[in-house]
Amino acid sequence: MEEGLKGFVKRCLLERGAPGPGLVLEPMAGDGSVRSFFRVRGANGISLGVAMENAPVDDAAKRENRAYKMIGVHLRKKGVPVPEIYGDDPERGWFLMQDLGPCSMQDVLKAGHDPFPVFEAVFDVLIRMQVEGAKGFDTQWCCQSERYDREIMRRKESDYFRDAFLTGYLGLDRDFSSLEKGFDWLADRASGAGAELFMHRDFQSRNIIIKDGRIGIVDWQGGRMGPAGYDLASLLMDPYAGIDSKTMQRLYVSYRLRLDRECPRLAEELDAYFPFLAIQRNLQILGAFGFLSRVRKKAYFEAYIPGALESLHRLLTERREPAFKELADLVEEIYEGSQPMERKRAFDPEDMVSASNGQIGMVVAPADLETLRARFKEGRRAGSHFAPGCCHVLDYTTQVPVLFEDGTYNVMRGISIRKAKTGHEEKKTKIKGLLKG
Repeated sequence: MEEGLKGFVKRCLLERGAPGPGLVLEPMAGDGSVRSFFRVRGANGISLGVAMENAPVDDAAKRENRAYKMIGVHLRKKGVPVPEIYGDDPERGWFLMQDLGPCSMQDVLKAGHDPFPVFEAVFDVLIRMQVEGAKGFDTQWCCQSERYDREIMRRKESDYFRDAFLTGYLGLDRDFSSLEKGFDWLADRASGAGAELFMHRDFQSRNIIIKDGRIGIVDWQGGRMGPAGYDLASLLMDPYAGIDSKTMQRLYVSYRLRLDRECPRLAEELDAYFPFLAIQRNLQILGAFGFLSRVRKKAYFEAYIPGALESLHRLLTERREPAFKELADLVEEIYEGSQPMERKRAFDPEDMVSASNGQIGMVVAPADLETLRARFKEGRRAGSHFAPGCCHVLDYTTQVPVLFEDGTYNVMRGISIRKAKTGHEEKKTKIKGLLKG
């Protein structure tokens, strides 16, 4: 369908007097959705816009496309820096819009820039979006729910965490009925924050574009009315940004001071509700990452699960609420069982290790990992799991070693690693033979 989309793009650009020959649609990196994005370039290589395709295959997709257009137009009229929509074809799910640039907030933070001025600039835009976006907002535009309420907290966050993360991702075969009371209590507290402001619902660093110091916002189609604290929690606990808890506290104060100038009452209430909204968001994040990595087969989201799990563990530990003790205990169990080796004890190459699932493997030096990778690609198997250096770097589901950018892999599914009680010399010999080729 790309040719059809390309024809649509050409027509939109002709109306703007823009295109010329040699138009190219360059695929952009995907996200967690089924939508496709293309950077539109002219013959000279200059970007002329971004094309989006979201085929209206069902009512949900049709509602999403309508929300994308109506909410996007509304926010732009209110002075929120979302891209201008140049044209759309709702029958085919095609959009052409302004290109805000290729650099996200995540990219800026990963490059080592001081996070405080970056976040403070984003806070100014966030509060404008929250306050001005609520004025004249028609909830009929919303594609999922008109507001962020208790039902969404339970069905799309707590239950999502249980079904997509605990069961779907971790594969835990348990009765989770003991969590229901805590989920209900949490939703009751979080829903007390109300829904007076516009809420983006996925306000994280990949949906924030920065170009020449200017902030732009994308992916707004899930917008609805909600509390101030939810989008703030999405940003501060964003696994892609990786902000430490001390920095997070300073940034929270910075946002609160800004909100106090616009909405003193809501700023005063923020402290009471923010912790519960933050937990709700964390449950949603883990549910989403579990679903995307297992069901959508987008394995790269797995790399961000450890950070999100650590964040949820910290939030639950800080509150120590009796009402969600069962949830806190379960998260504690999963968190402790997922820690990398270097956080537990030192392992040396050629140490034999055992996992709680009964598997035995040998620790190998990081330099040997690529050899093992190559052997696996050739179809040769060692019959064991491997843990290079002092890091978990293997996938217990596929039995294929996986090395992430930072050199670590937090093993999930409740599996923990310990030194094997016996040497298992036979396995050592087999693994060494595999390394020698």
